[in-house]
Order: sequence, then C-alpha cells, then structure tokens
Amino acid sequence: MPKIPKNKKKRSRKNMTKQERIQLLKIEQANKKQQMFQSTVITYLLALVFFILSLLFNAEYISLNFGESTGAQVGEIALKSVPVILFFFFMLVAVGNYQEMRGYIVTWKELVALLVLSFLLAGSSGWVFFISFLGISLIITYLYFLQGKDLE
Repeated sequence: MPKIPKNKKKRSRKNMTKQERIQLLKIEQANKKQQMFQSTVITYLLALVFFILSLLFNAEYISLNFGESTGAQVGEIALKSVPVILFFFFMLVAVGNYQEMRGYIVTWKELVALLVLSFLLAGSSGWVFFISFLGISLIITYLYFLQGKDLE
C-alpha cells in the first residue's frame, strides 16, 4: 500500500474552466521556453569548447608534429579543421535557438559573421582552410534543404 495518498481524480481538459486552461497553457509555454533556453546555453558552451580547441590547434599553442608521412599530415589537417567545422555548426545552432526563442530567424548578417569568424580560425594553412570550407559548405547546404519551404 502506498504511503503517499493519490489525488482523487485528475481533471481532464474538457472539465476545466477557461481560466484553468489558460493557466495550464501558460505553464506549458514557460516550460518550453525554459527548455529552449537550456538548449541554447548547452550549444553555446559546446561552440565555446570547439572555439578554444580550434584556437589552440590552429594558432599552434599546441604543436602537432606527427611526422613527415602523408598519413600524419592528413591526421594533422583533420585535427585542425574538425574543431572549426564543429564550432561553426554548434554556434549556428545556438544562434538559431536564441533567435527562435526571441521570435526571429537567423539573418544573413549573423550567418556571414559566423562564416568570417570560422574562416579566420581556419586560416593557419591552405589545406585546413579548404577542408573547413568544404565542411561548412556542406552544413549550410544541408540546413538549407532541411528548412521547410512555404508553398504559397
């Protein structure tokens, strides 16, 4: 036998008054906003982590000398370009979440600012810039086709 007494009966939405429904709707909206805010903060933190990693690898604060072999050079290029691509992705998602929470959309100004910042991070070598450019282009293309189109 449970020690906590159960509520006699949960009221269904049909039996609620208009004021109770409005109050319930406000609570649901507040919970949704709170979840959106938490998601935005988490994605900003992930973007910050990849920004710092990108700075450390591309500004050569952490030296990456794997050797002179081709495989080592490919690994070094990948290790330098992947944080740039992931920074762009998570920062774009974070900005998009923040704008959606405010009721706006991501404009070209924000997108261009993120592109410039990402390409500045990838400017350590030509190959890192090229691989980052390809990855960011794929992300933008994917997100463009992922967006719902208004067919009016």
